[in-house]
Amino acid sequence: MSLSNLKVLVCGASIAGPTTAYWLARAGASVTVIERFPQLRTAGHNVDIRHLGLKVMHQMKGMEEQVLKKKLDLRGISLVNPTNGGTFGVLGGNNDNKEKKNNNNDGQSLLSEYEIYRGDLSEIIVDLSINLPNPKIPINYVFGEEISSITRTSTGHNGDCDGQVEVGFTNGQLPTETYDLVVDCGGSMSRTRGIGMGSNLSPKDHLNPVNSWTANFSIPKGPDDNTNTNIALAHSAPGGRVIFLDNTQKERTKVVATKQTTSSKELEDFRQSLKAGESQLKRYVHDIFEGSGWRTEEILRGMMNSRSNDFYAGEWVQVKLPRLYSSKGNFVLVGDAGYAPGPTGAGTSLALTGGYILAGELMSAQKEGKGTRAGLEAYNDRMRPIIDDLQKLPPFIKTAMAPQTAWGIWIRNRMFSFIVRSRVLEVMGKYVAPAFESGEKYKLPQYEWKE
Repeated sequence: MSLSNLKVLVCGASIAGPTTAYWLARAGASVTVIERFPQLRTAGHNVDIRHLGLKVMHQMKGMEEQVLKKKLDLRGISLVNPTNGGTFGVLGGNNDNKEKKNNNNDGQSLLSEYEIYRGDLSEIIVDLSINLPNPKIPINYVFGEEISSITRTSTGHNGDCDGQVEVGFTNGQLPTETYDLVVDCGGSMSRTRGIGMGSNLSPKDHLNPVNSWTANFSIPKGPDDNTNTNIALAHSAPGGRVIFLDNTQKERTKVVATKQTTSSKELEDFRQSLKAGESQLKRYVHDIFEGSGWRTEEILRGMMNSRSNDFYAGEWVQVKLPRLYSSKGNFVLVGDAGYAPGPTGAGTSLALTGGYILAGELMSAQKEGKGTRAGLEAYNDRMRPIIDDLQKLPPFIKTAMAPQTAWGIWIRNRMFSFIVRSRVLEVMGKYVAPAFESGEKYKLPQYEWKE
């Protein structure tokens, strides 16, 4: 099957989906993208671009310029001291990385130079994919649609993946249609993953919980939110509760509320509230964080009154599958649906890298006279070591970010103050987590893209 004749359906229009569509179209494929929500989602927390993701961004013409226009001007994180209204110091971001950048090294520290809200990044990549110069067929985006069934209709030579599949849709936005390849770029709880892998998987199969969840929303600015707008504020309370405030926006303050659970019951209570809908979920978050001190009462009141499209909550999980494609059909996974990394800071970069490598390996297989299956196998093999490395949880992240006891918070705060004063993180940062590495460990493959 020639890639120039490949008809591809991409599921999901967050970051992985539009990126995959962009590169597949660059390779000459005909691409349709579906998204189960009626429009691009603007809610969600800030994400950053690191590692190989930076190198992919640099090859998407115009992307870096657009990201820099929308980037968050966060210059540090400060732990607040609720007893006196002060802080335990400010841990900076990239102010000290100029030498690295001048040496063409993409190394970044705690805060990425390319910190941006997820919704803004999605809009940028969608726009780049829609306005891709000279595609064989313009990428078609269809919102409010999702897959209901995938049935293999034909097989290639020796029954490999070079046949076609018939795809049925849930909401009637698209008719039942035949595709050469389906790419699931959904979230970690993707329902499409189970349909496409052909193993009667439930959305929870192959999920590794990290016993943590987060809620994201915005609230009206408080009287103190117009000062130190480049510094994010973080407050911890016993029970693994943490609230982050981002004041970089002009009109509203962004909030991230994170809970580190200690029992399966706690986690199951959150999951049940998630299923029950936004109203009950907000009430659950409210009850968990009530009495946390500092500005919690103001923050929770603002959350309960927040706009519907501005509230988002979800569980942190890792997705670990033995293979990224189905051996029984033309189906493959990119991004969180295939390898959600959890709280490692690498999810966005994995999504960007995965879309690039999938399209590149399919194109390379076609040039070598091989079929789709060979491209999927090469994609799986290229991504596996990268995924394994970037799914490693940073040491002590749970206890450092969300201590369970008041004593643990006291110790953490004093350690934080020491780190800020001594600048020790600059020396040991590369050992703390893959999220702080430069990405030089893995070289981004170079492909001959159609211009």
